[in-house]
Amino acid sequence: MPYTNMQRIIVRACIRYLNYVPIGMTSPTAGLGFVVLSIASFGTLIFLYVFKEKVADLDQILASAFSSAINNEGIHIPNPYNIGLISFINTYPLVYVLFPLGVMLLCYGILFFVVRSRDKSVYLYFPLSFAIYVTIVQTVVIVMKVLLRRPRPRNTHEFGLLLETCKYEFKAIFTPYLGRSQCSHSLSSTPSGHTAAAAYCILPSIIYITQLFELIRAYWTPRLLGLTILSVTMGLLLTVVALWGISGIILMIIARMSAGAHFLSDTLTAVLIAVAFLFIVVVTRPDIHAVQMYQNKSNEDAENQERTTKRDDTPLQ
Repeated sequence: MPYTNMQRIIVRACIRYLNYVPIGMTSPTAGLGFVVLSIASFGTLIFLYVFKEKVADLDQILASAFSSAINNEGIHIPNPYNIGLISFINTYPLVYVLFPLGVMLLCYGILFFVVRSRDKSVYLYFPLSFAIYVTIVQTVVIVMKVLLRRPRPRNTHEFGLLLETCKYEFKAIFTPYLGRSQCSHSLSSTPSGHTAAAAYCILPSIIYITQLFELIRAYWTPRLLGLTILSVTMGLLLTVVALWGISGIILMIIARMSAGAHFLSDTLTAVLIAVAFLFIVVVTRPDIHAVQMYQNKSNEDAENQERTTKRDDTPLQ
């Protein structure tokens, strides 16, 4: 596509100094579907705000179910489901970091040993896009926690069976508690930080599989049979990664409610925030064709300049 003068200057500067051109700079339609998804995510957040009283009813029903159970002796058992794998996830959420690391290593292996790419931009893309994406999502989560000040389920009179202090009245989502905080982290229910972490570790990992397919095609133009095999293989890989990843997010949602740390709406808000910024992972993918085109153009210009210099240096007969 033809570039504007400003685009041309920026692209040349990126290639010259970084050898990296995000496809979002060269293609206005790159990540368009994810931009639409982002708009839909923010729209859903608005929906949760408009119908927050209805959402609050569902929050209270689930919080009541997860907060306690009655054993055979008629005694209330607090947080009865926070055991086994659920308890492990609540205690060690950093295990979710293994998911993007595994996917990145898989992508590196395919690009290096199968595609035999030696472009630094390809290998820089995964950690760079992940770092930018995580920083933005985590910043939004922290700011929202500070502004919204929603009591956690275990810090409410209705659902906090164990705690004698740090008790507040239940608040619907997007309804901040305006009084003083009695202890740290008691007014930071919305959004769920653990769920956001699970989402921003898993969702870009799923996207990386689709971007890996695009990167492979940038280097390799197979015939119909090869393209079919590649598409089927990448499709199966994407399905496996997506199923494992989405299951992990759902498990984290259940874990946070089981611990009395968050309401359902808190966890859904965290996922929606993570989804809203997924387009960053797409638009930062390096445009291999643009880099190759400008490098070829630079080589041609250098060769032409060399021919001109030789011709000028040739003595007249």
